[in-house]
Amino acid sequence: MTRAARAALGLLAALTLAGVGAVVVEPDAPAPPLPAPVTVVTMTNDNRFEPLRVTIRAGEAVEWRNTSLVLHSITTDPDRAVRKDNVAAPPGAAPFFSGDLYEGDVYRHVFVVPGTYKYLCQPHEAHGMVGWVEVLPLR
Repeated sequence: MTRAARAALGLLAALTLAGVGAVVVEPDAPAPPLPAPVTVVTMTNDNRFEPLRVTIRAGEAVEWRNTSLVLHSITTDPDRAVRKDNVAAPPGAAPFFSGDLYEGDVYRHVFVVPGTYKYLCQPHEAHGMVGWVEVLPLR
């Protein structure tokens, strides 16, 4: 056993005795991936997304938070839209749907395919509740 491995085991034992959970990573193992950066969009009582447009990089996430008293949703699925031109996704991107989001609910989506996404709130499409995410390629 290497010196680094013994040190890691010693640290794990100390943390365990202290009641702290720990994860042991092998010395030559790659570091675990970092969580995707997140851009927050809120859904309001007046049936709007704030901000209306966001720009992120591929691999980053958008988190929609329902801060209103009414039910909302997020989708790019043309089968869920009354007007198909109210949703769009770049070629190769699968449509997504949040399901019903009640007050305080959160939905997060990680965007992998660069391009422009147009999404809507299914219950409030007729009210014009539509937003955009521009996903730039990795640097």
